[in-house]
Amino acid sequence: MVVDAAVAESLRGSERVRLAAFVASCTERMAQLFTGLRGGDADRAEDIDLYLRILDELWDPSLADDVCAARMEALEEFSELQPSEEGLVDVADIYAFYAVLCMRYAVLCRANGEPEDAVRCAHACLTALG
Repeated sequence: MVVDAAVAESLRGSERVRLAAFVASCTERMAQLFTGLRGGDADRAEDIDLYLRILDELWDPSLADDVCAARMEALEEFSELQPSEEGLVDVADIYAFYAVLCMRYAVLCRANGEPEDAVRCAHACLTALG
């Protein structure tokens, strides 16, 4: 695993509000990848708007669990998370995938408060940035 063991252990012992700030910060770093790689595609304008709206919501400590569940459903529709026979071979597609995956785990963590989802969020972020 890319995430340092000490960081993972710290997350596992964290309160929900600390997990929320952590996953929001991971997603904040990945937003530039997603918007930069998908920003030139007019067909993805709604996805970019949604990504940025969710990012703003992730910073809200009072974000309701049911809002996160709805956001999770919307993220599942992103092309990056759709199965493909060819897989991901284009570098831009791979990085966009990691940006959406990071967001997915962040939203999941906010919905259920599970520290393992925060670790997965960090792992997706570090894998892309590594």
